[in-house]
Amino acid sequence: MVPFQVLFERSPGLLLVLDGEFRIVAVTDAYLAATITRREALIGRGIFEAFPGYTGGALAHQEVISGQVPFLSKPFTPQSLLRKVNEALRS
Repeated sequence: MVPFQVLFERSPGLLLVLDGEFRIVAVTDAYLAATITRREALIGRGIFEAFPGYTGGALAHQEVISGQVPFLSKPFTPQSLLRKVNEALRS
């Protein structure tokens, strides 16, 4: 029997799995190839540490953010994420 982890890692999807603390715990080979990354460089790291993303200015420049889109810049705390989600759900 093939272990689940091997099946997951060989999946053709660009997938990664996060734990409750937003740390990367698993990643597919396809994701590694697409991001030109090694598994050892990702496993155990926080998602926002591994992929810091765009600054607010870069997003605004690319017209991703209009004044009406709920936006939470990184890094953020779990509390600020919950607050922003609640605000979006109420609007």
